[in-house]
Amino acid sequence: IPGISSLCIMPSLVAVLATVATLVVGALSVVFSMARKNKNLEVVLTRFLLNYRWLWTIPFVLPLSAAFDIFWYVRYRFTVGDRVNSSKHEARVKGIVDQIKKWNAEGRKRRLCTARPNWMTISLRIAKFKEECNQIRIDLPDILEIDLKNGRVRVEPLVDVGLLTRVLTPLGWTIPVIPEFEDLTVGGLCMGYGIENTSHKYGLFSNLVQEYEIVTSTGDVVLAR
Repeated sequence: IPGISSLCIMPSLVAVLATVATLVVGALSVVFSMARKNKNLEVVLTRFLLNYRWLWTIPFVLPLSAAFDIFWYVRYRFTVGDRVNSSKHEARVKGIVDQIKKWNAEGRKRRLCTARPNWMTISLRIAKFKEECNQIRIDLPDILEIDLKNGRVRVEPLVDVGLLTRVLTPLGWTIPVIPEFEDLTVGGLCMGYGIENTSHKYGLFSNLVQEYEIVTSTGDVVLAR
């Protein structure tokens, strides 16, 4: 049966792609390590990666990127959706508070930063500075509430614009300021203001926010309106 055959083939195909991608990443890691010791090799490698980026972008990066987006959407629909438990959010915030209080108890020896890995950011910069900082794990990736009556949505900071748009559009709603990159997170846009082509009418992305839930450096949770 074609349908069943396709279902049987897909996991194998995904496994093969994942294995090949792992090997490629491993090989590139070794090459980059060598390149750091040899500047000429680093220049040659950089040019090769730029000129022939389609070699890994088309067969690996694009499929993995699509699979990543599908995973988060399916996760929202089948594990979160309209069943978000506010106590779960409170428990996550408490986890952040505990990390902050531990940092205070240890004498604030290092600066604070998030523990978000480089591969989850849209920046090309490798954030090496994080190695010398106290990294705070922030597991806040969910849409908490959609209030259609008042036209409001309550989200955690790691919700990206792509997921938010895909969830709101079928309901007949959208956010007034939509960034071009759907991987940008709500928290990142608020911190970076987020100016887009509708900002002349609605302002910056941060101007859309009516309330922030903030964990201070002392471990207190406050609501800023």
